[in-house]
Amino acid sequence: MLNLFFCLLINAVSLHALLLVVSWMGVRLLAGRRTWQATMVLFSTMTALTHLIVRDEKKYTMALDSQPFARSWALSLGAFMLWKRNQW
Repeated sequence: MLNLFFCLLINAVSLHALLLVVSWMGVRLLAGRRTWQATMVLFSTMTALTHLIVRDEKKYTMALDSQPFARSWALSLGAFMLWKRNQW
Protein backbone atom coordinates (compact mmCIF):
# COMPACT_ATOMS: atom_id res chain seq x y z
CA MET A 1 0.00 0.00 0.00
CA LEU A 2 2.82 2.38 0.79
CA ASN A 3 4.41 1.73 -2.61
CA LEU A 4 1.08 2.40 -4.37
CA PHE A 5 0.63 5.61 -2.38
CA PHE A 6 4.03 6.95 -3.40
CA CYS A 7 3.58 5.92 -7.05
CA LEU A 8 0.24 7.73 -7.21
CA LEU A 9 1.70 10.73 -5.37
CA ILE A 10 4.54 11.01 -7.89
CA ASN A 11 2.05 10.88 -10.76
CA ALA A 12 -0.20 13.53 -9.21
CA VAL A 13 2.77 15.81 -8.52
CA SER A 14 3.89 15.28 -12.14
CA LEU A 15 0.60 16.69 -13.41
CA HIS A 16 1.05 19.78 -11.27
CA ALA A 17 4.69 20.07 -12.36
CA LEU A 18 3.43 20.12 -15.94
CA LEU A 19 1.03 22.94 -15.04
CA LEU A 20 3.91 24.80 -13.41
CA VAL A 21 6.15 24.47 -16.48
CA VAL A 22 3.33 25.62 -18.77
CA SER A 23 2.72 28.58 -16.43
CA TRP A 24 6.41 29.47 -16.52
CA MET A 25 6.38 29.33 -20.31
CA GLY A 26 3.20 31.39 -20.72
CA VAL A 27 3.53 34.02 -18.03
CA ARG A 28 5.57 36.33 -20.26
CA LEU A 29 2.70 36.47 -22.78
CA LEU A 30 0.17 37.39 -20.11
CA ALA A 31 2.14 39.59 -17.73
CA GLY A 32 4.76 41.02 -20.07
CA ARG A 33 7.63 39.80 -17.91
CA ARG A 34 8.55 36.60 -16.12
CA THR A 35 8.52 36.86 -12.33
CA TRP A 36 7.92 34.18 -9.72
CA GLN A 37 4.93 36.05 -8.32
CA ALA A 38 3.20 36.22 -11.70
CA THR A 39 4.09 32.59 -12.37
CA MET A 40 2.59 31.46 -9.06
CA VAL A 41 -0.60 33.44 -9.69
CA LEU A 42 -0.94 31.88 -13.15
CA PHE A 43 -0.10 28.41 -11.78
CA SER A 44 -2.66 28.76 -8.99
CA THR A 45 -5.28 29.92 -11.48
CA MET A 46 -4.55 27.08 -13.89
CA THR A 47 -4.60 24.52 -11.07
CA ALA A 48 -7.88 25.83 -9.67
CA LEU A 49 -9.49 25.88 -13.11
CA THR A 50 -8.23 22.39 -13.85
CA HIS A 51 -9.71 21.05 -10.62
CA LEU A 52 -12.99 22.94 -11.10
CA ILE A 53 -13.66 22.39 -14.79
CA VAL A 54 -12.27 18.96 -15.55
CA ARG A 55 -14.45 16.03 -14.56
CA ASP A 56 -13.22 13.57 -11.95
CA GLU A 57 -12.78 10.75 -14.47
CA LYS A 58 -10.55 12.92 -16.65
CA LYS A 59 -8.52 14.12 -13.66
CA TYR A 60 -8.02 10.51 -12.64
CA THR A 61 -6.83 9.67 -16.14
CA MET A 62 -4.52 12.68 -16.37
CA ALA A 63 -3.04 12.51 -12.88
CA LEU A 64 -3.05 8.89 -11.84
CA ASP A 65 -3.91 6.45 -14.60
CA SER A 66 -1.68 7.66 -17.43
CA GLN A 67 1.50 7.38 -15.45
CA PRO A 68 4.33 8.59 -17.67
CA PHE A 69 2.57 11.21 -19.76
CA ALA A 70 2.47 14.23 -17.42
CA ARG A 71 5.99 13.51 -16.23
CA SER A 72 7.39 13.15 -19.75
CA TRP A 73 5.64 16.32 -20.97
CA ALA A 74 6.90 18.31 -17.98
CA LEU A 75 10.46 17.06 -18.45
CA SER A 76 10.35 17.63 -22.22
CA LEU A 77 9.07 21.20 -21.90
CA GLY A 78 11.57 21.90 -19.11
CA ALA A 79 14.41 20.60 -21.28
CA PHE A 80 13.17 22.74 -24.16
CA MET A 81 13.21 25.83 -21.92
CA LEU A 82 16.79 25.00 -20.86
CA TRP A 83 17.81 24.51 -24.47
CA LYS A 84 16.36 27.91 -25.46
CA ARG A 85 18.44 29.76 -22.87
CA ASN A 86 21.50 31.63 -24.06
CA GLN A 87 23.71 30.29 -21.26
CA TRP A 88 23.50 27.09 -19.25
